[in-house]
This record gives sequence, structure tokens and C-alpha cells, in this order.
Amino acid sequence: MSLESSQIILSMILTCGKLEKVPYEYENDRSLIFTDPGHSFGINNVMDYFAGLSSGDRINLLKGFVLCERRFEWRNGSVPTVPYLIDFIVKNDNYSKQSIEDLYNWMFLNRGENPYTPTGFVKHSKCSCNSFKEMMQINSVTHFNMNPNNQLISRQRKRKEEIKQLKISIRQLEKDIRLEKLTEKIERFSLDTKRDQIDQIKNHNLNFPITLLPRDSLSLFISDVEFTDQYELEKFTNQLPRRSNKDFTNRLKEGLRKRGYSI
Repeated sequence: MSLESSQIILSMILTCGKLEKVPYEYENDRSLIFTDPGHSFGINNVMDYFAGLSSGDRINLLKGFVLCERRFEWRNGSVPTVPYLIDFIVKNDNYSKQSIEDLYNWMFLNRGENPYTPTGFVKHSKCSCNSFKEMMQINSVTHFNMNPNNQLISRQRKRKEEIKQLKISIRQLEKDIRLEKLTEKIERFSLDTKRDQIDQIKNHNLNFPITLLPRDSLSLFISDVEFTDQYELEKFTNQLPRRSNKDFTNRLKEGLRKRGYSI
């Protein structure tokens, strides 16, 4: 695109900004303003043209870009020209804070569907940001979240880590306590007479899981237990673990089979 034709297009966009609308004759001829000049002409060339304007016309050209992007549905992706223009105005022109706020509000009100206009950040898209005030709130949250040196965040992270470690310690302590209680119950069981041990196992009256039986007690049970009939045998075997510890159950049943019981 030649320099002359590019300046013609930019002057047309400037006119749109002055009128704060796209003239009817521009709408009927899309051949000139069919895409963002920052893409077709180059952002540096657009900025050179922009910098040579008066401060008032810079605002007009900015508005023209916003209006044309919406009207002609420019496909600019994440790099529209508008953010470059507003950044230049904020940094170089001596407008009051209120004037800049009003300008942002105008852009939010008149922008098209590109979520990166006018700020260059998708976090300021229509779904979450439609005013200067909302933009500043979002920026404050972003700054807060991205500042790892913030004392409040540091304290919160430290407390979360302390709570995490405390929970781990508590779970381990609870596990140790449960294990100690089980160990005590098994030791008490081992002090019972052989007859009492056999009866407790046979009637499933243990106060700890049967799979934790001491090896000697299991061997004693297999060698000395007596079942009066098949019903009593099946009543015992039907209550043995089926899923949690198949090896234990199979070992016990195999021992009883060797003694002649039908299982």
C-alpha cells in the first residue's frame, strides 16, 4: 500500500472520529477501509502519522479507529491498533484524569466485538469490563494477584502451608493411635487361653480384624477348631473377608480342607 493511499485512508478514519460515526458514503465503499491500517500499512507508519496530528485530532483518529473496527468488522485478533493509540495519548498528551476516563468510557461504549479493544488485554472484554471503573478494578486485582512480595499474600500462603503440614501430622498421629489400639487388642487376645482364642475366632467375636490374627493363633485355630456340622462351618466361612484380603481367607480355608472339612 502506497504512502499516499494510506494517508487517504487514515484521513477518512479521522473524519469518522470527528463525526463520531461512519458516513454513509464510507459504508457503501468498503474497498478502502476494509481492514485495520495498522496491519495493512504497518503500525509504525500509523504511529508516525498519529504523532504528527494535533492532540485533538489524535483523539478523533482514535475514535475513528474504534468506530471503523466495529462497523467494518476488522479481524485484528489480539493486536488491534487502538491500544497503541490510547497509550500514546495517555503518555504524551496533557489530558486530565477525568478526560482520559471519559475517553475510555467512550471506547468501551462504542467498540466492536474484538475483546482486545481498547486495552490490548482480553481480560477487559465485554463480558467482564465495560467502563473505566471496571477496568481499574480488574487491573487492581491483577496487580494484587501477580505480586508475590505482597505481605498479605505471603502470610496467607505460609499459613496454608502450615495448615497442610499440620493436617498431615494429625493424620499420621491418628493412624499411629489406631495402630497402637489394635496392637493392644491383639496382645490382650494373645493372653487368652487357647480355647477362648479358638471360640472368639470361630464366632467372629474378635475386637480387631480377623486378618490381623497372630500367625500362632491362626495356626492354632486351623489345627484345633471343631465344627459340629456343615451349617456351622459355612456360617463361619461366609463371614470371612472376600475382597479385602483374599490370601488370608484362602490360606485359612486351605488349612481347614487339609483337616477334612468340605469348603
